[in-house]
Amino acid sequence: MNTSLERFAWLAILLIMAHIVSAQISAGTKPIYSIEFKPGTTTTVVEGTVSTPKTVGPDMTNDGSEQYSLRVRAGQHLTIQISSSNHQAMFTIIKPSPFGSKNEVVETARGVKRWSGTLTMNGDYRITVFTREDAAARFKLRVALR
Repeated sequence: MNTSLERFAWLAILLIMAHIVSAQISAGTKPIYSIEFKPGTTTTVVEGTVSTPKTVGPDMTNDGSEQYSLRVRAGQHLTIQISSSNHQAMFTIIKPSPFGSKNEVVETARGVKRWSGTLTMNGDYRITVFTREDAAARFKLRVALR
């Protein structure tokens, strides 16, 4: 392979990688927080605040939502329940996908306050917490994974 062709190939690879990273960042410029469990425990509580949405994406993300990531193995049983100061916070669970390229919602887990079921895929599930009301809400998200 000649030198200019090698440079072109490397440049193309770098541009593709930059595009993938920028797509992940622009999908929501807010961070995605990892849900962690203390050693020996199967339950944890995450607290945060959500605010009034201005625009809503297909996975219910918006500038006022919060996103979390939960790494699981297929066959694990997940229970999530949310409580909030205005009783309006809810969540959606998104299935794992390569590079976050798909926003496939777990069956019956769109805009809910409680969900329980056995997960069918290995990987990082994304939980989006949001509100549809015109007021901010403090929330507690109780997550149990067995």
